[in-house]
Amino acid sequence: ADEKDSKAALDGAARAASYNVVLQVIVRISSFALNGFILRYISGELLGVVNLRLTLLYTTLLFVSREALRRACFSKIEQQVSWQQRFNLLWCSVPVCVLASVLLGTLWLSRLLEQPSTGLYWVGVVSFSLSALIELIAEPLCMLGHSFHFSSLRILAEGLGQVFKVGAVVLGIVIFPNMGILVFCISQIIFSCTYVAVYFIYFNSQFRHKTAPQLPIATMKGIFPKFSYDKEPVLNPHLLTLSWSFLKQSLLKQLLTDGEKYVMTIFGILNFTQQGIYDVINNLGSLVARFIFQPIEESFYIFFSQTLKRGLPVEKQSEESVTLSLTTLTMLIKAVLWISLIILIFGFSYSHLALNIYGGKTLTDSDGPLLMKCYCIYVLALGINGITECFFFALMSKSEGDRYNRKLLWFSFIFLVSAILLTRILGSAGFILANCVNMITRIWNSCNFMLTFYKLTPQELVKKCQPSSNFLITCLMVFLLTVMSEMWLYASGHVFLHLIIGAGCGVLVLLITRSHEREMCHFFIERLPIRLQHIVKQFIL
Repeated sequence: ADEKDSKAALDGAARAASYNVVLQVIVRISSFALNGFILRYISGELLGVVNLRLTLLYTTLLFVSREALRRACFSKIEQQVSWQQRFNLLWCSVPVCVLASVLLGTLWLSRLLEQPSTGLYWVGVVSFSLSALIELIAEPLCMLGHSFHFSSLRILAEGLGQVFKVGAVVLGIVIFPNMGILVFCISQIIFSCTYVAVYFIYFNSQFRHKTAPQLPIATMKGIFPKFSYDKEPVLNPHLLTLSWSFLKQSLLKQLLTDGEKYVMTIFGILNFTQQGIYDVINNLGSLVARFIFQPIEESFYIFFSQTLKRGLPVEKQSEESVTLSLTTLTMLIKAVLWISLIILIFGFSYSHLALNIYGGKTLTDSDGPLLMKCYCIYVLALGINGITECFFFALMSKSEGDRYNRKLLWFSFIFLVSAILLTRILGSAGFILANCVNMITRIWNSCNFMLTFYKLTPQELVKKCQPSSNFLITCLMVFLLTVMSEMWLYASGHVFLHLIIGAGCGVLVLLITRSHEREMCHFFIERLPIRLQHIVKQFIL
């Protein structure tokens, strides 16, 4: 039964990851296109206020309010936990968000932070806080969707919300150009309302037509909190303890994840216009990395949580689950390395061209090309950290979590010092390099946990995870060739020849992958839907 459940969890995680990749493509491409559009209509200061200052408030509120509770509810623990207790715990995110909104909103509006000259800034703070609060209403339904592998539901909710949000921004800027920040406030509220509405409409339909009998509740009333129980406490004490441990991690992890934005906000190293340009480059530079790595990390965190029991050593785990989890983990790391190396070897030589097409001289005459090249290096560290840390978070015990919290304090200190020092030397690029330092320290911690859990030596782990030598040699040759092409052809105005060389090198890398990474290709193709498997096998294998 454990083996069957583990394989079902793996297939569900793979499907969820593929759907989430589609979702991230929609979200990132729409944001990408939206930024390219609004750059021509709004000031750099307003762009910095909305895309960095207010969006940072919104993401911080959501992260602090729900991240720890989500992880606790998804964890597979030895103690029995009822669904009602999980629902009750998730509803605690609402009062947490209210409290956090008051505290952070006061800070965002205080003179402790640099205040923009943009009118109605306080409306933006209130609107983005309200947006986060609205989204939390759908948390119990979101957990049901994840737990029972309704993989397409999230893409529908966030995708449709993003469509309405982008549409509202475009129409507002074109029709009411003088509304300024109000356009973004209204569009953000529209996104959150659409997100919640999709979840409630979908599950209401499921309950009404009884099309999902496997669900633990029969009506929509079942998701709401209940405060009177004879047989069990309202809040499970084990989940509460786990949530508190995760909350401490979440606060520090959020600081490390968006560290450069907090440094900009608190220390005012860059003005709002510079922050706006940096955010555009940040979104563009991490476009491919985030819409692939983030959904993989989210989906396989659930897989590892459901396959292995938290806090137990490998000897007390099911043998089939240990074998499956190790194979999955090493294949994920190898796949992430493959993606990251491709981004590095091509992104380094085509950054200037991409920025020139997207934003013109506004981006290419600034530090944009340097920022993009730094991001190509950062993507490598970002991808590896995402997979190794998702495994670590899924399995660590409470005591290990407490030790990790203490380590995060040191990681945060190292990041803060490196960010301040590197930005004074290199400007905006220092933020990206400081993030690389941050990721390396976290990778080191997660890999130590992996080696201890599976009882592997570093050499054994590297051998299992590294791509083939033929692929690595090909990557080095392609990198050198495209760099020379940029220096000689692109710099001389021969853009088309530069693109032809890049396309040819891309085909070469794919052919080498097909020949020398067949095990990795087989592993992921077998997790695709049956019809798609046949199509992919005809072209790849």
